Amino acid sequence: MIKYKYKSLSEFRKDNRSEYMYLINHKLLVKFCHDMGWEIRKPSGYWTKEHCMEEAKKYKTRTEWSEKSGGSYGAAKKNMWLDECTSHMTPHVKPNGYWTKEHCMEDALKYENKFQWRENSNSSYSIAKKNGWFDECILHMTPYVKSNRYWTKERCMEEALKYETKKEWRENSNSSYNITKKNGWFYECTSHMIPYVKSNRYWTKERCIKEVLKYETKKEWRENSAGSYGAAKKNMWLDECTSHMTPHVKPNGYWTKERCMEEALKYDFKVDWKKNSGSSYSLARRYGWFDECIAHMKKK
Repeated sequence: MIKYKYKSLSEFRKDNRSEYMYLINHKLLVKFCHDMGWEIRKPSGYWTKEHCMEEAKKYKTRTEWSEKSGGSYGAAKKNMWLDECTSHMTPHVKPNGYWTKEHCMEDALKYENKFQWRENSNSSYSIAKKNGWFDECILHMTPYVKSNRYWTKERCMEEALKYETKKEWRENSNSSYNITKKNGWFYECTSHMIPYVKSNRYWTKERCIKEVLKYETKKEWRENSAGSYGAAKKNMWLDECTSHMTPHVKPNGYWTKERCMEEALKYDFKVDWKKNSGSSYSLARRYGWFDECIAHMKKK
């Protein structure tokens, strides 16, 4: 049985990529992990300083920790506990004069990118920079910033699983985060995440105005901070909050039937769709796609 053959989701994923993607695409991953008795994510607020320190003890280097437990590593980094959590990861101090050009190049070959090299062997990294050997040492490395081609849908979904919230993902892997938004994979990639909900009283007018300055469009604001957006909408502060924004105009031909249907799925009621995406709403009516687009919607 799968339950006894694999001890964790990561083990299952390595041998069963297609089945894994099927579970994600059909939003069955959480149920599957629950049935198998595997842990997929920690509850919000789990990664306290004590839990991070306990987790860090399992690893020998910061890179290993960040790759195998991105959530705890990200929390420690955000809260400035990294040095304390990694105090057991004592660097092996080399004698003076050890880091010749040859030794630096040999050491650099252990790592795939500059970030890994700096995190795990800062002394050879720094000496290579100081003596002008750096460019030679990193010739074999891939850039730490992944290209757009690197971030396939599968890699983005795998990357997103390291994080508990959208905010944590955006702060730790901005390139994959932005690619999913650009390609329409965002909702699938974040289906396992915990929404970070503020109380209704928290979102005052001043806090909403401060929050919205992080975003360039209403859509981006709504997707990343639904609580503040909802409070602004409810209290009729939307126009004031979004006065700095430029309208996000879609190019001609953008609203195909598929995109209209995808857009409509964001809303439970026709009136919400019309208010938030009037162009897709109008085009769906004009071209006869409207009834199909609203089939999932409720009646007020």
